[in-house]
Parts: sequence; structure tokens; C-alpha cells
Amino acid sequence: MAKRAFISGLSGFLGSSLSAHLMGQGWTVWGSYKEREPKLKGVEARHLDICLPDAWARAMDESKPDVVFHLAAQADPDTCAADVAATRQINVQGARLAAQAAAAAGAKIIFTSTDQVHDGSRALSSETDAANPLGVYGRSKLDAEGLVLAESEAKPLVIRLALTYGWGRGAARGRNFAEKWLRTLLTGNRLAAFTDQFRTPIYGGDACEALRLGAEQDWQGLLNVAGPERASRYEFGLKLAKEFSLPEALVQATSADDVVFRDRRPPDSSLGITKLRALGFEPRPLDPGLKALHTELETI
Repeated sequence: MAKRAFISGLSGFLGSSLSAHLMGQGWTVWGSYKEREPKLKGVEARHLDICLPDAWARAMDESKPDVVFHLAAQADPDTCAADVAATRQINVQGARLAAQAAAAAGAKIIFTSTDQVHDGSRALSSETDAANPLGVYGRSKLDAEGLVLAESEAKPLVIRLALTYGWGRGAARGRNFAEKWLRTLLTGNRLAAFTDQFRTPIYGGDACEALRLGAEQDWQGLLNVAGPERASRYEFGLKLAKEFSLPEALVQATSADDVVFRDRRPPDSSLGITKLRALGFEPRPLDPGLKALHTELETI
């Protein structure tokens, strides 16, 4: 059973959450950050430019991981569209180097991609449905998928991760969209949420467990990791308000058509999880997931 991890992107929501989850399961965790020091107790954090092969080699030599979780990316779609060259360097070149470094170190690579690789023309896309990204962000992640999967010696697992909600740790505290939405509602402000953009949100604790199981059980190939419910952002907002006993009237129905995005978003990026279920993993639906989110607030 793998017990030594290297996580790129420790200062992000998922990286900080995964580090806590793995340590809770007895793993030793190393990882990297680019700008914000993650401030995570018990984690060996190092500054790393993921676009430099020598930096990766030094990180692997020092951390000696069994598994590399490559989470670091430029994940804001509009920022991606504003600088395509930088996005390609970070999201595509960075992923290629991570997979190569893992292979050279004799480690497994687990790479997080996105539900944004689909064009939104159908609901609950499977792993075998043709990907057709609408924007720069989705294209960069799809291209990175192919490069990671090509590194067969690293026994690659590429996870297309759905919209994930939870609490960030350390420097990532307050950065998840659900935390921002709650802050808006708690201050009595209206929360604008799209009625015409659909996802399959997954609770962060379930996403982290799936990542860990993928390492421990050596899952390989392409895998959707998402919640079991397709919901609009507006429906998610209503459920979030209800769970925290906040006025649902503060959640304001809006249309994605009323917003001008630099990078195009698919109207429906919901993911099917038949393959994930066949592996024996069942993520929580929204109501129990949000209840777990609420309960977790008392422990972090």
C-alpha cells in the first residue's frame, strides 16, 4: 500500500484538503507550491516551478514518493484565455514533466483533469464520450491528459474531476467557491447563481477519498470522479442555504447568457460515474454531502 505522496498545488483547495486526508490515513506527505506558502502542519512543502524539469528531478530525489498527485494548474478559465501561451506552459508542459518525473522516480502519477473537456451538448458524459472543449482551459487539460496517459511506466490515472465543494486548509482557507458563497449569504447579500449551467458537484472529502483509493488500489486510465446528482448552480445554492439555515430567498436565479466570459463555458458539464461505481466507490448525493460539509466545519 502506497504511503508516501508528493502533491503539487498544496496552496490550492484540493491540494490542502488531500494532504489532510492522506495524513489522516497514515501517509507521509510532501508537496509543492508556486507563490503562497501553504502553511499546512505536518506537510513537507517546497517551492517548485512545475515548468522546470530540473526542479521536478530535485523534488523527486528529496521526497522519494510512491505516488505523485499532480493538482497544480492554472484553473481560472478567463485567466487561461487571457494568456494562452502561459496556460499551455503551466497546464500542458507542467503535466508532461510531472508524469515524466514520476516515471523516472518509479512513482505512480495521478493527474486531475476537469469536466470542462466536454462541450455541454449532452448530460452525464462518460469516459468514452468524445471530448470537445469549448475554451482554452478545457483544451489545455485535454491535451495534458494525453501526455500523462502516454507515460505508461508511471501507471497513470487521469481523473476528470467535477465541481468540488469543501473547506480549504492553511493558505487555501476561504478559496473554494462554496466558502465564498456561504460568506455572501452569511453577510445577508444576494447570491447570483446560474439556472442554466449544470454540473455534478462532489463533496471534497469524497473527492480526496477517491484520489487515495486510486493510489492504493492502483486504478489506471481515465476516470470520472463526480457526485451522483446533476444540478444547476442555482439548485446547489438553494441546498447550501437550506443546510446552513440561511434565507433561500437570497439565492438569485440568473442566466449564464447574461455574463460575458473571456473563455467559453459548457452549459452542461455533468459527468456520469458508472465506471467509478464499478470500482466500488459511491460519492455522497448533495444533501448528505452538504451535511458532511456542515459537520466538518466544527473539526477544522
